[in-house]
Amino acid sequence: MEIKVDKVKLGLDKFEMPGEIRKATPEDISRIAEIVVLAKRMFWKHIYHHDEWIFQDLQILPLCREYEEHPESLEEIYVFDEPFVKGMIRVSEGEVQEIFVDPFFQMQGIGNALLDFGKDQLEIHELWVKEKNEIAIRFFEHHGFQKTSETRLEEKTEEPMVKMVR
Repeated sequence: MEIKVDKVKLGLDKFEMPGEIRKATPEDISRIAEIVVLAKRMFWKHIYHHDEWIFQDLQILPLCREYEEHPESLEEIYVFDEPFVKGMIRVSEGEVQEIFVDPFFQMQGIGNALLDFGKDQLEIHELWVKEKNEIAIRFFEHHGFQKTSETRLEEKTEEPMVKMVR
């Protein structure tokens, strides 16, 4: 499924945005891994405060290998491509599993385009977000998601997560 993204709403203005959102392919693996690692380092360091995990354990090559060993995981991933991959969203059964935009291309409407695509084309209705990730919570609220009272601890950590629904 390829969806052409012509316009993305940012605030009250509309900007022309070339590019497309398409299903990820094996050729995208290294770029997806790079985006995931860079974004997690940039935006989760203040949450985890574990430099060893952020800078030693979280590496691009092992994540690439994980995608290569489990190519079925690419079935859940869509990328924003213009003229190369700048962002990704992973959705499973109507739930956002991950959404990341390369930090160098943030604030250009790519995250909005990915989430709007997910809502319109993939029927997203819920997600889990770190309770401390206030920027992400505001982003999702802007897109019609609301926090619920349902919480859980993130796997392999003690970080509380909150469920958001729309």
